[in-house]
Amino acid sequence: MEKQFLKSINFLLKDFLHFGASLMFSKLLNVLIFFYLAKQLTINDLGIFDYIMTIIFSGTTFIIFGLDSGSARYFIDKNTYKVKQEILSQSLVLQLFFISLFILIAFFLYDALISGFKLKLFLDKKIFFYIVAQIPLLVLINFASNILKWSFERNKFILVSLIPSLIVALMLFTNKFNLDQIITIYFYSRLFVMFLAMYLIKNWIIFPKKLNFITKIFNFSFYFGLITIITSLLPVIERYLISSYLDTYHLGLYAVAVKISVFILLPIEAFNNTWHPYIFSNYLDKFKHPTLNFVWKFSALILFNLCLLITIFSKYLIIIFASTTYLSSAILVLPLMIVIIIENLSWTTSVGIGISKKTYFSFLSYVLSLFITLILMILFIHKYGLVAIPYAALIGYSVKAIISSFISNKLFKIKFDYYSVIIMMLLVLLAGNLLNYDNFLFSGSYFLKSLIVFAMFNVLSFIFLVTRDEIKNLKNIIYSYITK
Repeated sequence: MEKQFLKSINFLLKDFLHFGASLMFSKLLNVLIFFYLAKQLTINDLGIFDYIMTIIFSGTTFIIFGLDSGSARYFIDKNTYKVKQEILSQSLVLQLFFISLFILIAFFLYDALISGFKLKLFLDKKIFFYIVAQIPLLVLINFASNILKWSFERNKFILVSLIPSLIVALMLFTNKFNLDQIITIYFYSRLFVMFLAMYLIKNWIIFPKKLNFITKIFNFSFYFGLITIITSLLPVIERYLISSYLDTYHLGLYAVAVKISVFILLPIEAFNNTWHPYIFSNYLDKFKHPTLNFVWKFSALILFNLCLLITIFSKYLIIIFASTTYLSSAILVLPLMIVIIIENLSWTTSVGIGISKKTYFSFLSYVLSLFITLILMILFIHKYGLVAIPYAALIGYSVKAIISSFISNKLFKIKFDYYSVIIMMLLVLLAGNLLNYDNFLFSGSYFLKSLIVFAMFNVLSFIFLVTRDEIKNLKNIIYSYITK
């Protein structure tokens, strides 16, 4: 049993190094590019740039409509190479159909988009084209990346993951550009990578003989698509509310806080590329359930430690990567990171919904979460300003996590230690906010107080929230790597 446990953990770590590291590096490079721009652009222009990038990525998610989940399901199920080619090619046909619809809508609704998003930048039709055209390019890049990941073509996957960010970085770091030119650079870098990515998967694409998988893929992806639309709309709505009720200056502050909080997302996205397939491969094996809980619980402990560390150093990170002009955004970093962690942890505890194929439950919990979040944002943004946005999202996502985890446990029971992880979250939320008070514990060194708080969190966690068996398993994992 112990050998099987260690074997499972070793497999996860090995795959993490192959796929996760490249994604983490790419994400980190994008964050560094953003902070480089924070030093080059005004706060207002940085806010507009962040708003535009959010619209682009939300539009991309909108068009993908969860079709990658349906394509993956049938691709993994089928054994023969020809059938897999047929599945991917039909999926591409469906994706191209949605891209065509999007282009037509964008063309005919140009004036509505200009006024709707309240960005004067859209008045320039050339820049509007560069913005809108990036969406189908990213859809195709995502399509190709998924194929390379599913077919375990690691080197090609790494190439497609890294090249877009590297091209943009090389261009931006060599000269100073205005906002229009930066958007143009992003367009041409993604155009190049799209052609490269499609070339790398050319052997997987054929002219479809039939269209029999299109309906299956769409039906399977339907509720996933609705969920992705909801999740992709929220960042756009957040920025829309900030620009409507506050101004583009606050958009810039919020953008920096979001990018600082993205540091917590780097290990999450890298690990999830290994963790998600592992869960779907082992959920039927009840002997693996303790492993699932162990990994989930300790990943939570690691993430909350990282969250606390980033919160402690948030002001210094803002000064280093942006400037002192953005210091007032530091208070937003903690709740934004907690939202990211909740969303990540609740994916695992809600996995029973996906396993049972009753994805409409996930859809309903997301709708309720969005409704609560929007109501709270609108109600409190006047009174509390910018800080209302992340805390409203925190409450909304917490409600979603509770509901979806409860339903998941009823549909497919996997025992997770919810109590310990919730206590960890509350401790970090309390500690992070208390550190904002100068006279907390004592008046004096901020770093000494931070060290005490960080140590207390870990001591309390290991004494009251981690069992002896879990500590024993942790020691065995560490020992197995030291003695290799």
